[in-house]
Amino acid sequence: MNLGDKMKQTLRFIAGLLALLLLCAGCGSGDAKVLDGAAVEEGFAPMEANGMETLQGALGYVATLTSSESGTTHEVRLRYPKSMDEHFNRVMRLAASEEMKQFHLRRSSSKNKNTLTMDYEIKLVDEGIISILLLSKSVVDDAAKIRLIPHNFSLKTGYPLKLGDLFTGKDYEAVLIQRVGEELARAFDGNGPLSAYQNGRDHDRLLKDLAITANDLSSFYLDDGELCFVFEEGRVAPKECGPVVVALPVDSLKDHLAERESISGVEPTPFPTPTPVPTPDHTDTGRKYIALTFDDGPHATQTPRLLDILEEKNVKATFFMLGTCVENNPDIVKQVYDEGHLVCSHTYGHKNLNTLSASGVKSEIDKTDKLIKDIIGHKPKYIRPPYGNANATVKKTANRVLVNWSIDPEDWKHRNAQKIADNVVSAAKDGYIILCHDIYSETVNAVPMIIDRLRAKGYEFVTVDRLFEIYGTNPQAGTIVRMAK
Repeated sequence: MNLGDKMKQTLRFIAGLLALLLLCAGCGSGDAKVLDGAAVEEGFAPMEANGMETLQGALGYVATLTSSESGTTHEVRLRYPKSMDEHFNRVMRLAASEEMKQFHLRRSSSKNKNTLTMDYEIKLVDEGIISILLLSKSVVDDAAKIRLIPHNFSLKTGYPLKLGDLFTGKDYEAVLIQRVGEELARAFDGNGPLSAYQNGRDHDRLLKDLAITANDLSSFYLDDGELCFVFEEGRVAPKECGPVVVALPVDSLKDHLAERESISGVEPTPFPTPTPVPTPDHTDTGRKYIALTFDDGPHATQTPRLLDILEEKNVKATFFMLGTCVENNPDIVKQVYDEGHLVCSHTYGHKNLNTLSASGVKSEIDKTDKLIKDIIGHKPKYIRPPYGNANATVKKTANRVLVNWSIDPEDWKHRNAQKIADNVVSAAKDGYIILCHDIYSETVNAVPMIIDRLRAKGYEFVTVDRLFEIYGTNPQAGTIVRMAK
């Protein structure tokens, strides 16, 4: 299919979506509602094998993938869907991987038996639209965390749907912000589902405290004539309340939708395509350089052990540190710096910066800058955004070079030193940047193997800034770099 046909198909789909939304206006209950975490979990209906028949025609094919992992201190079981569309499958795999990574981060210092489960529910709005809900539940040291993660797709275009694909212009955001804020504030009143957390606040005070923004509307799904918005635990109510869902009947929005005069030029956001890693221009014949980088530390025990290995092997590395860990381990930060390694920022709390406002992004960066500067005397030169995510707002607000990676051995997933080393060595190329985590003992165990095997192949290890110098790379503030060019 050529680009013109693809665009026409996309525009026809959006026109059909508008018609569907208006058609669904009479399908819902007619009243907005707010669900707390308990209601969200109770109402979740995981897909069973005998429920797949209605999806076969829409998806062409659908199956359930199960990913399991077991150890002395953890048990993991993730279920998520697979279809014939590889873009769809990639989004699902990334979602499962992120839940696994967050779980391992939470349990990194725990010695108890911890668990993570994830299942999914599919909301088939019609043959062209699908909303998939992932429900993740992790228990670490007896503390449970529940996440509801929605994904919306056009089955006709192969694109995921954003909220802006359902509306035209920017006025819809103001309408939805007001509606969602009002419904949440009402949920704190009287016998509302959030009334236990009212704390004597009146309606106006609640609206002010909630401070709903456009960023809060990015997590949504469609279900039985309702447009539902998901708030993570702790955003609008205390964490013990769990995730909160606000469901607005589509019929309450139909006048706004009906005012749309044109859909011309509106196209759903395509799946993100990884930027190809270019071949370096380095011409220093016979010499190959590569950079070891470590995220999410410093760790109280693993980072010092790693430093001993790096000293023994005479290797300098780059550490992208979390502000929360810097606070807890300032002496280790100083040791990393004093031993000649490069100290950089991984933000304060490992939040997905793409979901934050500019002020939220600035806070995550500034807090970490100050913590590191107080220890080593200057703020970090580079930032690695959590998950590698950096939209236009993040790039502009950071105003610094953002360093991602070109090799990800998925050490957070495999937790096997030999496997981690194999993944790094098999992917290594001149000028590449290796992503690892200095919070896992298995990763630290893999480092000597990585160093010895890559040195045997002629590689020299340098810090990221030195890698850029060698290749003549001059990355500009607000840009993402994945390797030396």
